[in-house]
Amino acid sequence: MIKLNEYKKNHICFIFEEVVKSIKGLFVFIVLCFANLDEGGIYGVLILILLCVINSILKWIMIEFYINNNELIYKSGIINKKKLEIPFNKINTIDINKNIIDRMFNICTLKVDTGAVKEVGQEIKIKINKEEAYKIRNFINGINIKSAYEDLEKIESPTNKAFSKTISFKEIFLYSISKSKILWAVGGIFFIGDFLKNLEETFKFSITNNIVENVEIERLFSIGLVKSIGMVILLFMFIYIFISIIFMIFEMIRLYNFTLTNDKNDIKIKYGLLTVKEYSIPRNKIYAIRYKQNLLQQLFKIFQIEVVTVGYGDEQNEQAILYPVANREFINSTLNLILPTFEFDGEINKPTKDVLSRFIIKRTIILIIFVIIPLFFLIPKSYLIIKLILFFILILLNIFLGFLNYKNTSLGISKELLVASSGGIEKVTTLIKQEYLQSVEIRENPFQRKKSVCDYKLDIYSNKIGDIVFIKNMKKILLNTIEENLIL
Repeated sequence: MIKLNEYKKNHICFIFEEVVKSIKGLFVFIVLCFANLDEGGIYGVLILILLCVINSILKWIMIEFYINNNELIYKSGIINKKKLEIPFNKINTIDINKNIIDRMFNICTLKVDTGAVKEVGQEIKIKINKEEAYKIRNFINGINIKSAYEDLEKIESPTNKAFSKTISFKEIFLYSISKSKILWAVGGIFFIGDFLKNLEETFKFSITNNIVENVEIERLFSIGLVKSIGMVILLFMFIYIFISIIFMIFEMIRLYNFTLTNDKNDIKIKYGLLTVKEYSIPRNKIYAIRYKQNLLQQLFKIFQIEVVTVGYGDEQNEQAILYPVANREFINSTLNLILPTFEFDGEINKPTKDVLSRFIIKRTIILIIFVIIPLFFLIPKSYLIIKLILFFILILLNIFLGFLNYKNTSLGISKELLVASSGGIEKVTTLIKQEYLQSVEIRENPFQRKKSVCDYKLDIYSNKIGDIVFIKNMKKILLNTIEENLIL
């Protein structure tokens, strides 16, 4: 049982963590000081580190928090003091993160997110003992249980059943190989080039010149254009495979023991090997669900499921993953069990055949103006055949992606849900609860008006700017159906 109305402080490890963060923020200045060690730079480094330590200690002293029967009170600030009072019913998510150091000291970071977009911020982070963090989370969830049950009364009984699913090695492997790493491979080529250049500058010798001197240029040209292109493709494939292996290891560490748990009140997500992350999401705080598929995943008919909510997925490089790799069977057996309110049973509307050209012509014109014409003048005239082949491939690929976008575009409307799907390279399907659809905007140009079609802009309730869905070239008459079902 936790003690109410008693001020508490962060764990002493908070100071060390803040010092590390401060030093990272001053990294450039510290490097400059090290570069001038003979001119007193060492004193500059010591002063900067000392200031970081003093600032971190003061932050630790000034931050206090306590909880009472219905709210969390958080005080902070060294010069400008702030007091944040968060009613329990305004809390969206309560997350627990544990890195390696945290686990050594049996502590964790408790993140409480309110979704408030105010000057004081939308979340607070507290570093405390692990057992105490779980007690606080359970206490707050317990206070909110009454409202949670009221929401669950509208949901069928299967939701109330406890459920847990842990990701398998096969699923992580499938997720890893299906994630596109082409840009990573291209970046890897540039990284290798920069790495060799840095080695040359550091050790004062030329690696590239040695390679060129030992390669017979005439013999290289004599193998022919086709073989030369083949060698480049093989090199690219080698780099792609190498990066895929690295990426797979990274994902196995990041998604280690990914577990999705459902209980009477919340959906809980836990994963990670080095840094363990735990998220507790109230079911009634999930505003929408997204299915994301790249080209490979569309081919394999698998997708990543994400949720739109406040507090999960709002940190840098954090994805609001509900489950990393799923298929239609997962939706029928698992997703509809834990989130039955997202089970869509309405009619799916597709673009008509007479608007297919709109998905292809516009993007082809943009490709020609901004890519093909500049490349035509940049690539030497002697490479005319290569230019023609390259332009033909680009246009063909562009037509294919336009057609794929046309096939992937759809809009479904029911009393409870709105389902929007679009995308070529990455297909995104969003299931939005009608009550959390903030606005619907239509856009149309003269060409669209002739065919009675328009583009739809759907704004989802969230604290993120990016939670907007665009659906292009759909029948304008669908707006009437949306307005009939729209809950505002």
